Amino acid sequence: MDVIQPELEKIRVRLGTAERSLVKKGSVGLFLGALATTCGLLSGVAAPLAVSAGVVATLGVVGPAASKHIDDQEASSLSDMYFLWKAVDHAHAP
Repeated sequence: MDVIQPELEKIRVRLGTAERSLVKKGSVGLFLGALATTCGLLSGVAAPLAVSAGVVATLGVVGPAASKHIDDQEASSLSDMYFLWKAVDHAHAP
């Protein structure tokens, strides 16, 4: 238990951190997209162009964040203890 428990905690922390990072970056991406769309509309840019600018701004932030999250999950799944972590997590699920 002295070896296993710390390793399981590392996996839990690593995946939790990756999840929180994705949520924060996603929120920033949505805010920037909404800001770009609003600024475009207030500047008199045609609605389809303003919305397109908002979508591009959102995807520019969310895309790389999602990719990093997937990479972090992949790296965690390569851990020797990942299978055990999943089993423990599954055993505690309601």
